Amino acid sequence: MTGVFLLLGGMLNDERVWQPVAERLRQRSGWAVEALGFATESSMDAMALSARARLVPHGDAPVVLAGFSMGGYVAQHLLAQGLLARALALVDSAVRPETEATLAGRHKAAQAMQKNFAVFAAQVAKFNMGAASQGQPLQQQVEQSIQDVGMQVGLRHLQAIAARIDHRALLSTLTLPVSVVCGREDKVTPPELSEEAAALIPGARLRWIEGAGHMVPLEQPELLADELLQLAARAGEFPPPV
Repeated sequence: MTGVFLLLGGMLNDERVWQPVAERLRQRSGWAVEALGFATESSMDAMALSARARLVPHGDAPVVLAGFSMGGYVAQHLLAQGLLARALALVDSAVRPETEATLAGRHKAAQAMQKNFAVFAAQVAKFNMGAASQGQPLQQQVEQSIQDVGMQVGLRHLQAIAARIDHRALLSTLTLPVSVVCGREDKVTPPELSEEAAALIPGARLRWIEGAGHMVPLEQPELLADELLQLAARAGEFPPPV
């Protein structure tokens, strides 16, 4: 039976953040790939519902679930709702719940968006990049994508993130294969948060992506696709990639 990779986008992303990885997964696995952003949803429940809708056409096919940044929070929510994924990848994401400090940061981000969204988009795109990608065409591509997604979507994303539930108790009991992937130069979700996630989840593999910042799916799509294929192999779905 063929399966499906369900790829969940992050804050101020749409499905384009996963496009280079999705193309490689289709070519190398023969599986279906469903990549999505969250353009209209303002809660984890609504995002999880949209993600589940993408799985309906695939019936009982095995699912490898991968969440980038905010998408990692959605992935955790899906598991808490009972989604029977065969494997999980958290990419530049975290398991730590919101704190007063992070909520204050979300509030400041909302204010910055509303003050001048174009400036905000440029600053975020630069901050998201690893050193090798700064000032390169990829940075402009990310900036344009943020502009295309738009302020109202960003505000909804902030609302959903701020209200998310702490799923650490569930994650500490997972028995499925898990990969925690992080760009070594990630300043948005710093490496210590990935170390924390890998330490919490039994048997989780921690994969560092050297030379990448927060945007691993775009900065290093080949390495991330390879990790997801290896993850599916660990779940017993097909032979490991060569």
